[in-house]
Amino acid sequence: MHIGEEVAFIEILRREVEEKDGEAEVSAIRRERDRIRKRKSRLCRKHGLKTRRESNR
Repeated sequence: MHIGEEVAFIEILRREVEEKDGEAEVSAIRRERDRIRKRKSRLCRKHGLKTRRESNR
């Protein structure tokens, strides 16, 4: 392998790793958001308030 090819290959690998890290971060944020929405929905039902889904009907 030539030096230029090796440098390009390493750059491609580095970008793929960064993309995977970004995807993991997005997944963590989505899980946190879903957890908060679920908690809010449960509290609304507990106190007899309309949930987001019920208020849109």
